[in-house]
Amino acid sequence: MTNLFSGLSKFYLTNDNIKMIYNNSFFCDNNNYLKKKDIKEKKCKNSNNSENIYIKEKDKLFWYLYIFENGFDAYQLLGRNKYSKEMDEKVEYIKCLKNEKRLLKDLKLKFSEIQENILYQSINIYSLLAITSIKKINLIYYTDSFYYISNKYDKIPLIIYYDKENKMYNKVNSISETELKKNRLNIEYIQKPIKGLSSYKVADLENICKILNINIMKNATKKLKKKEMYEKIVLKIS
Repeated sequence: MTNLFSGLSKFYLTNDNIKMIYNNSFFCDNNNYLKKKDIKEKKCKNSNNSENIYIKEKDKLFWYLYIFENGFDAYQLLGRNKYSKEMDEKVEYIKCLKNEKRLLKDLKLKFSEIQENILYQSINIYSLLAITSIKKINLIYYTDSFYYISNKYDKIPLIIYYDKENKMYNKVNSISETELKKNRLNIEYIQKPIKGLSSYKVADLENICKILNINIMKNATKKLKKKEMYEKIVLKIS
């Protein structure tokens, strides 16, 4: 009888057996099934104070804006109606933007390009800027090399970070002013983050290089020429 029960010991719910069951579970984080998920997306969610939400829809910026305005619960409650909701909202955006061509011009955006992007592609950052402008929503957009702030209204801003390495947009909860400005260039227009070469003096470019941590020395004694500095800056922020 003793031998019978000892043979069944591997089925008892002891601490060692529970640990073994967990480690081999289909739902365990160590399981190979879960490791097949998009590692890049997981990495981005955990950086820059990004919201830990999963959006399976292709048009991330559209749904980030929707969730910003309506909440994540409202997004989930749409269920299978998400696509029709997305199309309806986009048609309304175009109707509104058609009457705001002056605003688009001030933002250095073209209505025809914005219309095509909204209706036939995933919304890009230029279209998001246009939409947030007509909705009077503050927008903070930043990458690892520059930042843009539209802060005209007394409201909490929508904050978007673009992960250039993984080519992904992420909605961010918050970012301090100090962190935002650290090694990033403040730009006036998202569409055109830097002016033409003739608009800058050598000292201006040297200052921008300092902000972006670009080495301006060609060798131990000689600095980069104006055009060379400009090209390095363009490469850094593009």
